[in-house]
Amino acid sequence: MSVYMQNKEVIFRQEEDEAIIFNPDNSDIIVINSTGCFIWQSCDGKNTTEEIVNKMLDELDVTAERANKDLDQFLSDLEKRNFLKKIS
Repeated sequence: MSVYMQNKEVIFRQEEDEAIIFNPDNSDIIVINSTGCFIWQSCDGKNTTEEIVNKMLDELDVTAERANKDLDQFLSDLEKRNFLKKIS
């Protein structure tokens, strides 16, 4: 079980069902959907990946397989782009 934390320099702006996140350190910007918003907000340095998946299953209309796949892909991409940091 890993724990991720948002880069404190990143700017998050939610617009209806999606959000824009901007990293001023490298001028990278991405648009994320509602599932991405849910995951982003759960990356608070406290929730484990297992807890995030369980929250996704409780609050979103996804299967366990889909939740795990979406979470792994999201975390991997955002960590590579310096939006998130794995802290444990």
